[in-house]
Amino acid sequence: MIEREEDEDGEISLFLGREQTSDDDAIRALTLKCLQIELIYDVEYDGWGCTAEDGAE
Repeated sequence: MIEREEDEDGEISLFLGREQTSDDDAIRALTLKCLQIELIYDVEYDGWGCTAEDGAE
């Protein structure tokens, strides 16, 4: 999932989504990837929101 949002000042935010496990190694790897994106593309990474699901429908 990718969503783009522009605020009233014209500043653009990009929301990226992905599915993954929530174990320590996966979260650590995701954090590293996000910080790398921040450095490579000169953007500000300000954290994330998440939902947890147990797989039951």
